[in-house]
Formats: sequence, structure tokens, C-alpha cells
Amino acid sequence: DVPVFDAAPTVVSAGGNTVEYAMRSYFGRINYNYKEKYLFEANLRADGSSRFAPDERWGVFPSFSVGWRISEENFWDGLKNHIENLKLRASWGQLGNNGVGNYDWQNVYGAANYSFNGTIVQGMAPSAIANPYMTWETTNVANVGLDISFLKHFSLSLDFYDKLTHGILANIPIPFVNGGLTAPRMNSAEVRNRGIEFDLNYHQLFGEFSLSVGINGS
Repeated sequence: DVPVFDAAPTVVSAGGNTVEYAMRSYFGRINYNYKEKYLFEANLRADGSSRFAPDERWGVFPSFSVGWRISEENFWDGLKNHIENLKLRASWGQLGNNGVGNYDWQNVYGAANYSFNGTIVQGMAPSAIANPYMTWETTNVANVGLDISFLKHFSLSLDFYDKLTHGILANIPIPFVNGGLTAPRMNSAEVRNRGIEFDLNYHQLFGEFSLSVGINGS
């Protein structure tokens, strides 16, 4: 009934186990570029994971991004000698994470010792409290950025970002009256990261010699 070596009641020297895991994904993307001025991209992915119960198995994660190359507009011609490229961009998207055990949503059993007729024998016992309602944890990322090339030798990228991960799968503390069972995984936590990033570079050619210097921070 349990065809793995680790479940045997008496073992001289043997080991072995088995796990099953499956994932299926679908992905689609649309890109649009109008005269190198207006840029748009949309993505949609759907992921199904056996690490969740059948009713919670699928997650759908969209993302969008837009860009405007201001330096390609006619009104920018007078500034081309000073600022060769100016691009404004923004994006928003979602990602999913299924980084949990293969069977956290199921009631599983593990090997346990029992006293039977005054003798220790090996049997099976529940090892954890299952949660069939847990599902994908999700990360939302929003970003606004600016790319500038100026004075023929300098380039600057500046980004403002806000990243919120919610429904994080974590083990919630439970009372010891539950018999020492492992606590169930639940979509119970969230983490937010937000801030500013920049990347400034200088590039110059001296004949066949090239010099590049950069600094970045956040």
C-alpha cells in the first residue's frame, strides 16, 4: 500500500521515497510600436500547479507597460543637440509564486511508533494540518521610469518602484494542544518594497580607446 523503502517497519540498510509534482503554463504577449514614439506591451500568463487543491490550482497574472519617446516628437528637434534621447515609461504587472511543499494542501501521513501488545511497532499518523484553501501568493509591481541621453556622452536611467507581495504562504503559529502537528500553510503575510533607483553613465572615445564610467544606487 505504501511502496517506498522509508515506510518499511524493519530496515537493515535501505532508503527511498517518491514525490509527484506537475505544472502547466500558458503565456501570451502583444507588442505595439507606432513610429518609434509610442510603445505598448501587454502580457498574460496562466499557471496551474499541483501544489494547490484543484479548486485553487490556477493563477492568472497580467502585466502592462507603456513608453513615450519624447525626443522623437517634432517639437523636440531644437533640443536634439543637448538631449539626444528622452523616454518616459510606466509599467504594472503581477507575478505568482507556488514555493510550498508538494502536499501541503493534503492530509498526509508519516511513519510513527506505536505500542502494540507491549512491543514498539511502526504505524502511520498525521504529520501536519492541511489547508486545501491556500493558493498562489501574488506580487504586484508598479514602476515609473525615465531614460535620458544628453551632452553626447552621458546617460541616466531613473526609476520609481512600488512592489507589494501579498498572500505570502506562511506557517501560522498554533497551540501545542494540536499534538505537535506542523501548522498549516496560509496566505497570511505581505511585504512591501518601494523606492528609487538610478543609473548614471559616462562614455567617451579617444581614438581606439574607449572610456566608460558608471554609478548606480537605490
